[in-house]
Amino acid sequence: MVTMPFGKYAHRTLDEIPLDYLRWAVEHARADWLRNALAEEIHRRERAHADRHTSEHAHDTTTDPPPRSNGIPTLAIAQEFVTAALHSLARRYHPDAAGGDSERMIAINNCADWFRMLARRYLH
Repeated sequence: MVTMPFGKYAHRTLDEIPLDYLRWAVEHARADWLRNALAEEIHRRERAHADRHTSEHAHDTTTDPPPRSNGIPTLAIAQEFVTAALHSLARRYHPDAAGGDSERMIAINNCADWFRMLARRYLH
């Protein structure tokens, strides 16, 4: 069992460490063996989460992707939604705008990236 060699979770096994910290650590780990171990643990947890999510919603039609609309792929429509929302929020919170907030803009961009990833994963 691999233990974390540094940071606030030093000497703990990887399965004891919060997922958000593992994601941060995989970006900052210098040793290949540690980066690989972190990536494997993240993948294991994401796969377990997806398996739980799939079994919980096996008969739930609300998780089914919407049908194609007039021949336009739903992925393209989902990406348009994300882009439109991003532009709307950027007008309001961009740091260069009056009353803008750089921290909020970072969070908005991160959320947009997350929604795009979900759209690609479930609608592709």
